[in-house]
Amino acid sequence: MEMPRPLNPGPLAAQIAFFAPVCLGFFFAWMFVVCLRRGIEMHPMNYLFLAAAFFAFHLLFAYTVDRLDLLTAFALSAAVSVFLVVSYLRLAVGMRFAALEAAGGQLVFLVLFSAAHFLTGYTG
Repeated sequence: MEMPRPLNPGPLAAQIAFFAPVCLGFFFAWMFVVCLRRGIEMHPMNYLFLAAAFFAFHLLFAYTVDRLDLLTAFALSAAVSVFLVVSYLRLAVGMRFAALEAAGGQLVFLVLFSAAHFLTGYTG
């Protein structure tokens, strides 16, 4: 019988950061399709700033996971990244697009994909 043991935050943060480009690719595909369907023309530089805000989650999580509780660090990192994406797109495109499509896509492709790493064997 193997007793349950707490997750080691170091390898978990490394695994989440390793799959960051996959999540970003899905998020960009989502954003591109939504922009095409709604007739929104985003400059490629906007995608660069979105990538920086998206990767803020991984950087902040990697640095805070050793100092804070695992779930607290995860929630803080997710909230900061979603706030950065929404606050930038609010200025670049509009509040409705930023709050609905961008934040919803980021919650699915960043937060939920990263949260799947907490469940061993369910990351795909």
